Amino acid sequence: MRLYRPVQPPKLQQELQHPGYSYREYAPGPSLAPYVACYWTVDFEPGRGSQVHRIIPDGCVDIIFDRRSASSRKVAFIAGLMTRFEALQLSEAQSLFGIRFYSEFAHVFLHNPVSAFLGEHAFLEDIWGTKGCFWRMRSLLRAPRRI
Repeated sequence: MRLYRPVQPPKLQQELQHPGYSYREYAPGPSLAPYVACYWTVDFEPGRGSQVHRIIPDGCVDIIFDRRSASSRKVAFIAGLMTRFEALQLSEAQSLFGIRFYSEFAHVFLHNPVSAFLGEHAFLEDIWGTKGCFWRMRSLLRAPRRI
């Protein structure tokens, strides 16, 4: 049983969310639970102004899929280990899907050491080639369970 479970501010501060903003976390299946902390989604539709989306360093590495990306090359990227918090001011429509990996196992899926992504973003296609685009399609077809 894992004692550490990363939690992001939007999950803790749901009272700060307005009707056009949604952050959700989903549990991985039993076979991926040792490697994946959670799947998550962020959806934002501007209508009542902007929304602050806070992200804190949680010791995890994420693969993030931008479901509204106009460029197939920039659809998916790796968000490496963070060294400081970020506060994103959302003002344009957003729809993101993420896979949050525990840092000690991220290298198994990324085929690179986690240190290569320290505080950086890297497009999945740059790391995996066209296999990165295939991953995007496959992940969007699966419906995760909500936590």
